[in-house]
Amino acid sequence: MRRILLLIALLSCQLMASVQAAIIMVGTRVIYDESSREVTLRISNTGDSPVVIQSWLDTGDTRSSPDTSDAPFAVVPSVTKVLPKQGQSLRMVFTGDAGELPTDMESVFFLNVLEIPSIRSEQVDQNKLVLLTRHRVKVFYRPSGIAEQPSRALGRLSATRSRIGSNQTQILVRNPTPYHVSFRRAEVVAGEQSLDLGRGGMIEPFSSERWVLEGDVTGEPAELRMMVIDDHGGNRVQSVSL
Repeated sequence: MRRILLLIALLSCQLMASVQAAIIMVGTRVIYDESSREVTLRISNTGDSPVVIQSWLDTGDTRSSPDTSDAPFAVVPSVTKVLPKQGQSLRMVFTGDAGELPTDMESVFFLNVLEIPSIRSEQVDQNKLVLLTRHRVKVFYRPSGIAEQPSRALGRLSATRSRIGSNQTQILVRNPTPYHVSFRRAEVVAGEQSLDLGRGGMIEPFSSERWVLEGDVTGEPAELRMMVIDDHGGNRVQSVSL
């Protein structure tokens, strides 16, 4: 009997809409307040066939599996079937000791949802490539000791610009807030000139990052313009003077 070949494609949440993926997750991130008993995430199967999903959390290892899960969370149900054109709720429950996590800033974890498509009985004896899609979203654990609102905290971001060599610019971005700052894109702007970072990213709480760009802008005043992702997954333009 010929075996079905399985290829595991580890796809990020940006690839959820690919032709192989039937599962759609509501929201691009999860905020888990310390005071919450649980947080519910809704998923839907937009395909024409049932799929099985398996869910777990990790602390940042993109190669993690349910057996190596090292995050203090449980997902209920951890394995379930989702019928076509129907939905399923996943409940995330914090199972760790809140005292072992920072009390003055967010902690970030990652929820993995592995989508396993169904195989019809007549396909069992066929050579068939099956794509298993892994959806991966950030989970921010927010301790109750943080009093500052995220929207206000963004106003405290700061940045400085300096030249490196003859044709490079260094941007030092400081995040003095207790929140992770996630952004889809960022650019240095001065008048009609701009330099694109060409990528998104995330700046951890109470930390800084250095970015090196090719070229420079000569106009004044210059600013760092970031497309920041808010708690609901929406976009917010945040400008920081340089």
